Amino acid sequence: MARYNPPPPPPPPHITQILAYVFLRNATFLHHFTSGFLQEAGALSLWLFVSHFHILSAHNGRGLLALFPGNYFLNAVGVVTVYVYIAMVIRLSACTLSDWSIVKEVAKNDEEDNDANV
Repeated sequence: MARYNPPPPPPPPHITQILAYVFLRNATFLHHFTSGFLQEAGALSLWLFVSHFHILSAHNGRGLLALFPGNYFLNAVGVVTVYVYIAMVIRLSACTLSDWSIVKEVAKNDEEDNDANV
């Protein structure tokens, strides 16, 4: 029986990679530039993570959801599109609910302040 030989460890990072990372991490002139796509992706990442068990699982819990059985490409495109759309709806719903609760809380605090001042 052949003995298992583990793969060699990856080479350490080169000094230029380390210096480039330190430079880009600390470059203050880059702090004013943002990417709208990456901002949206970051805002959606929580809801994508929370909802992926519920949306991507099949009804029996042992497979992936299949909208177009037998056609892997259409299935992947369709499921991912629906998945991202549902995550966007969940995000907007959560933002609306949090805005509503914050407004209620602020109004409640204003009423308490007005009662205390009278």
